[in-house]
Amino acid sequence: MGEITKNTLKNLYEKQLSNKAFADKPKRMFVNGLFNKNNWNGGDDVIRDFLLDVEERCVKNIYHIEVDDCYVPLIVHVDRVENTTFATIIYDEDIYFFRWYKNRGCTEIATKNSKDLTEDEYVDLLNIISKTGYKFNI
Repeated sequence: MGEITKNTLKNLYEKQLSNKAFADKPKRMFVNGLFNKNNWNGGDDVIRDFLLDVEERCVKNIYHIEVDDCYVPLIVHVDRVENTTFATIIYDEDIYFFRWYKNRGCTEIATKNSKDLTEDEYVDLLNIISKTGYKFNI
């Protein structure tokens, strides 16, 4: 799989729209490039697959990614407390935070350095994670 793009996310959403199993229309995680707090099963929430794999220890939670002849750590921490999942990703000097309830289709919070995550930042993060060798189910 090549680089993940905004178009990749759009295609995932369009695939969800064709899924007749949903009673309600899926809603994208990003609208006009900004985090959509009203997202639901939009197909573009692939970060949660990675975070679930970290939580279940299918993949490591600490990586070293080579950038300009240096290694930058990617540190991932996932906790589930009373059916709510809290996930933090630290990369370089950036802190990403995600929160969702149970395994429902809404990602309630997605931030970078305490500000709502943008779609561009999200795509960048997914591509950083891809550099670890992780294969998103896309």
